[in-house]
Amino acid sequence: MLRSCVAFILIFAVTAGALSFASGQSTETPLGQCVIGGDTVDVSVQDGAEGKRVLAMSAGSASTRQSFTLQTPCLEKLDTSLGALVKIGAVDALDPENIVAGFGIAGMDGDAKWVSVWLNKNGGRWTMRGEWAVDNFNHKELGEKKETQTFTFEANGILKRSASRNNMDGIKTTCAQGCCTVWQSKTMVTDEVETLVWNSATRLAERQTFQKWYVAQPGEGVMSIAVKIYGSPERMTTLLRLNPGIQKQEKLNDDQKIVVENYTK
Repeated sequence: MLRSCVAFILIFAVTAGALSFASGQSTETPLGQCVIGGDTVDVSVQDGAEGKRVLAMSAGSASTRQSFTLQTPCLEKLDTSLGALVKIGAVDALDPENIVAGFGIAGMDGDAKWVSVWLNKNGGRWTMRGEWAVDNFNHKELGEKKETQTFTFEANGILKRSASRNNMDGIKTTCAQGCCTVWQSKTMVTDEVETLVWNSATRLAERQTFQKWYVAQPGEGVMSIAVKIYGSPERMTTLLRLNPGIQKQEKLNDDQKIVVENYTK
């Protein structure tokens, strides 16, 4: 099966590479394309007449194509001159037309997103089953995000999604006299894994399992983690229930993974 990916380098202009609809009421600018078998997966940005900008994905052949408006917010200052690298991130071994297609977009201010979409072809038509996005940016004192995600297909078409997040929020503090400002940071390092199955009756991707871990930072304890994750020190009992082994520890180890959510349907 042919899986070749092409990144389009485009200059953002209505007259170059943009398609007009309804007498100029909206425009569509292609960003990138990936080929899978006899079909292509295309990503574009659509600018409506009312000024709303959205990301869109389409899949299919020249004669049969389905289009989907994505829910991931488009970057306000999207750098369309960079295009989007589109690639197939996962393929179901038992169903080669059950795939996850992903693409990255970048903004002129350094922001970036990676968007992944679960697509399935049945009866000659593609449908969208799910959509996920991660962020990457560095806003200096305001904060920083470093997020990644991966996908694999398991038995019976179950989709497994893994995500890692290393995020830092900037916290601005002003002294009582109002004469000086201090910036502090709150670091959140988490890992999460979920499995999803497609329910053909409800036409929804249903979560089967979900587990999330918090990675302990130097000097943190169970109480401080409870405040950071749940917003209350009283939620220490939740952490102790999910992590019975930490009751025997004098202190948490740096980078120790603490379960903060655990769900099984």
